[in-house]
Amino acid sequence: ANQNNSIGVSGVAPNIKVLPVRVLGAPSQTYNAGASISDLVAAINWAAGVSVPNAPKNNYPARVMNLSIGTDQPSACDAATQSAFRSA
Repeated sequence: ANQNNSIGVSGVAPNIKVLPVRVLGAPSQTYNAGASISDLVAAINWAAGVSVPNAPKNNYPARVMNLSIGTDQPSACDAATQSAFRSA
């Protein structure tokens, strides 16, 4: 839909851009691969525009991130992940 033409609906935030980032491992035919803490840290850093070894520069750093993951371990956020969140 076109914006501001009084026809249809163009969305709540029509001018945003979405940057999808794979954080968890690539799914296979038989299982969904998990991710290591280093994968999570690298993804958060890269999305925020922080340099990540062996990854291209992100020219469009995120201003907002949405990441929902869970674990069966009742522990606090590890230091590496907390550092990545703070950097972001």
